[in-house]
Amino acid sequence: MKVYLRYLIIVLLMLTWEGISKANPISLEATGAELKVSYEEPSTNIDGSALTDLAKTTIYYDKGAGAVKAIDIAATKETGGGSIVTTFTIPMKENEEANIAVWATAIDKSGNESDKSNIVEIRLDFLKPAPPD
Repeated sequence: MKVYLRYLIIVLLMLTWEGISKANPISLEATGAELKVSYEEPSTNIDGSALTDLAKTTIYYDKGAGAVKAIDIAATKETGGGSIVTTFTIPMKENEEANIAVWATAIDKSGNESDKSNIVEIRLDFLKPAPPD
């Protein structure tokens, strides 16, 4: 009986958690391999209620081999809504080119992660110029 009760409580908790609404859209600028990401933290939960426990936002990128966590940014306040501008560097090699996808998520103090923000794609080109003819 105790085992069934424990699983019932877990299932009820999973069904009642509404979660953080999707991270707000991001914008992206590149200077070489350094990317500047700008966005506003979410301020509501999925159900539209005010966010009260935002812990951080996380920026991810993908060079084509899967998602990589670039940086965690502490929440400006538990209710979110802060404007974020941050930079990070994509590891690139000489003579490498890649299409980079970048997005953000929001994480609450319980560790629940939101859906992805919009995904912004940018092409980084570290190819040597062709020799003159």
